[in-house]
Amino acid sequence: SLPDISKWNTSNVNNMNAIFYKCSSLISLPDISNWKTDNVNYMNRIFSGCSSLSEVTLPAGVKTIGGAAFAGCSSLTDIILPFGMESIGGAAFKECVSLKKVVLPEGISTISSEMFSGCRKLTSLDLSGMGTTNVTNLNHMFANDTKLKSILLGESFDKLDGANMFTGCSDLTAIITQRTSIMTLGANTALKSLKNAVLYVPHKTAETTFEENSNYGNV
Repeated sequence: SLPDISKWNTSNVNNMNAIFYKCSSLISLPDISNWKTDNVNYMNRIFSGCSSLSEVTLPAGVKTIGGAAFAGCSSLTDIILPFGMESIGGAAFKECVSLKKVVLPEGISTISSEMFSGCRKLTSLDLSGMGTTNVTNLNHMFANDTKLKSILLGESFDKLDGANMFTGCSDLTAIITQRTSIMTLGANTALKSLKNAVLYVPHKTAETTFEENSNYGNV
C-alpha cells in the first residue's frame, strides 16, 4: 500500500518521472489534489504500467503529462484532464485497452505520436479543444483503435498527416473537422484504406477540395 501522500509538499518539485511506475496493485489515484505542479517539467511514465488503475482525475494546475504517462494502464476506463492542460506527451495512453472515456479541456496545443494507439475500447473522441499548429509528429495517433467510430476535431486541429495515423481503425466511420482554413491531409495516414470512413469538412478550403479530388476521392 502507498503511504499518505496527500500532504506532500511538491511546490519545488520539477521532476515526477515514473513515480508510480508499474505500481500494479494501485486501483485508484491517491488524493493528490493539494499537490503543486507549477514547477513540474517532467511527468514521463508517471503511471505507466499501473495495470489495476481504473480511473484518474488529475488535480487542477497540471499543465503537462509526459510521454507514456499512462501507457499500459490496462484497467483504466476513464480519465479527466484538468482545465489549463497544455501539453500531452507521445504514447500517453498507448495500450490503455479498457479506456472508454477521455475528457480533454480546451487549449491543448502540444501532442505527439501514438497518443491513443491501441485503445481498443474507445468508440468516440472529442478533440475539439486540441490544436496541432506546433505539432510535428502525429504518427500512429489512433492506430489499432478497432472500436473507434467517430472523431471530432476543432478549428485549431490543422493537419491529418501522421504516418499510419488511422491504421487498424476498422470501425471508423466519421471524422468531423471544424477547420475553416487550410488543413493538411497526408497521403500515408491509412485513411484511404478505411472504406466506410467519411471525412466531413463543413467549411471547404482550396486545399481540402484539391485533396478530395486528387487523393481522397473514395473517402
